[in-house]
Amino acid sequence: VDSLYYEVFIADKKVANSSYVHKLEIKPNGKTELPLPLTVELKKLGSILDALENQGRDSVKYTFKATVFNDKLPDDRLKLEKDFN
Repeated sequence: VDSLYYEVFIADKKVANSSYVHKLEIKPNGKTELPLPLTVELKKLGSILDALENQGRDSVKYTFKATVFNDKLPDDRLKLEKDFN
C-alpha cells in the first residue's frame, strides 16, 4: 500500500479527515496495526452533536471511508466504506 486517505462521517456529515502518506507493509497474517491521525473539524462536530441532541437522538450512524492507493490496484486505488451504529 502506497498511501491512504480517510474520512469520518457522523449522521452523513464529514467531521474528520486525514491521510497516511507512508508506504505500508501488510504482514502475512493479514493483520497490521496502524495509528491513523485525524484532523477533526471541531466546530462542525459540535454543531452536529448539538443538532442531534436537540432532536432527542441518542444514537447515530458513523461512517469511515478510506481510499487505498497502490499501483497494483485497478485505477491505482481501492475505495472502502464501513458504517457503525
